Amino acid sequence: MHPKEIKGKIDVTQGLSKITRALELVSAVKMKRAQRFALNSRPFTQVVLEILENLEDHPQEIKKSIYFQKRSVDKTLAVVISSDKGFCAAFNKNILSFTRKSIEKLKNVEIFAIGKKAGKFFQKAGYRVLVEFSGIGDYGRVEDTRAIADKILDYFQKGRFQEVFLYYTDFVSSFTQKPREVQLLPLDMKIIKETLKHYQLKNAARPESPFPLGRRYYTLLEPSPGEIFEALVPRLIAYLIHHSILEANASEHSARMMAMRRANENAEDILRRLTLEYNKARQAQITAEVCEIGTAKEATA
Repeated sequence: MHPKEIKGKIDVTQGLSKITRALELVSAVKMKRAQRFALNSRPFTQVVLEILENLEDHPQEIKKSIYFQKRSVDKTLAVVISSDKGFCAAFNKNILSFTRKSIEKLKNVEIFAIGKKAGKFFQKAGYRVLVEFSGIGDYGRVEDTRAIADKILDYFQKGRFQEVFLYYTDFVSSFTQKPREVQLLPLDMKIIKETLKHYQLKNAARPESPFPLGRRYYTLLEPSPGEIFEALVPRLIAYLIHHSILEANASEHSARMMAMRRANENAEDILRRLTLEYNKARQAQITAEVCEIGTAKEATA
């Protein structure tokens, strides 16, 4: 290969390396912010689940509540949290493939997409995408995602859907993120207990955690369980949706940072090989030119 061609490849690779390095740094900043939101919200999420678990102390109210009543299922809503953008390795592929496999066993499913990637994926797969939310960002307040929760709750309250499942990516560490499925509605005590145990183990692993595994307390509902039950449960569900978005955001930025880091390392490796190849080609070219000069001088002598 001619040295000029190799030099062109080196310039292109250097440009790509600068882009991937910049994206890695930006993702690292966003990842730290998103991780802080997700980790700080986990203890409160545990309290939310403990309150839901302790509602079983009021069995009569549970029987009356629409949020616990099991009805015959005609239509199911699948809430899927993905990203709006790419360059985040297998983040979107993992959650979307996991969701598609999971919803195959459900009845008459429609998609509530949080993130552009989920909307496009399920439209191509032939599913009806009922709603698509995009640009949700790294929100730290429940109010920022209230519109999403309100819409989901409204669909369930009006009977448009008899089941609601939530699919999101659970943040484990900067290197590990796992897709999760949660039956959001109707609420089920067995599912609540399993999800609570999941968060108890997560929070117990933190040295500063004030939440020991297996803690239980009595929840006092005033002025009466019946009067506040219908107002309490939607708020708790809204927070669970909000927290799932925070976990997905932390997972997305972690996956993107690691992907850009690997891309940058690959670019640097290619640069080293191209530079070596360029030096060899340049040396061969110089040697050939010297030989030509020597041959020409002998011919004219």
